[in-house]
Amino acid sequence: MNANAERILARMTELEGALEAELEAELAAKRREFRYRLEKGRAAFEREVGERLKAARQGWVAFLLAAPLPSLLVAPVIYSLIVPLILLDAWLFVYQRTCLRAYGIARVERSRYIVVDRSGLAGAHGRYKDFLDFGDADAYRRRLEDLRSGLRS
Repeated sequence: MNANAERILARMTELEGALEAELEAELAAKRREFRYRLEKGRAAFEREVGERLKAARQGWVAFLLAAPLPSLLVAPVIYSLIVPLILLDAWLFVYQRTCLRAYGIARVERSRYIVVDRSGLAGAHGRYKDFLDFGDADAYRRRLEDLRSGLRS
C-alpha cells in the first residue's frame, strides 16, 4: 500500500475513534438525563422515571378517540394477516418435517435462508432530526402533531 493510502487509513482510524468517543459521551449524557442504565443490553430506568412514564401513558379509549378514522378502519385488515401468516409458517414447518424427510432431503435451517434485512434503514438518517429520545414522553407529546403533519406532507 502506498504512503498516501496508509495516511488516509490512519486518519480514518483516528476519526473513527474520536467519533466513537463523542458518541459514547452523548449516550452517557442521555442516560443521565433520562436516568437509566443498560443492564444486559436493556434499558433499566430508575423507579421515578417508570412512574412518570406510567402516568404519561395514554389509555386504549383515549388512543382510539384520538386516532384518525382511516387508521381505525384499516387496522383490522392489517392485523388480520397475522393469522394466515402463522398458519403458513406452521404448514411449512409440518411440510418440511414430514415430506422432505420422506424423500431424504436434509432439514433446512430457517435462519440460514430467512434474513431480516435492515440495510434499507440507511435512508432513515435524513429523518434523524424527527427521532425522539427513548423514554422522552414529554417531548413526544409536545411534538406529536408536528411529526404527524410532517408525515402527511
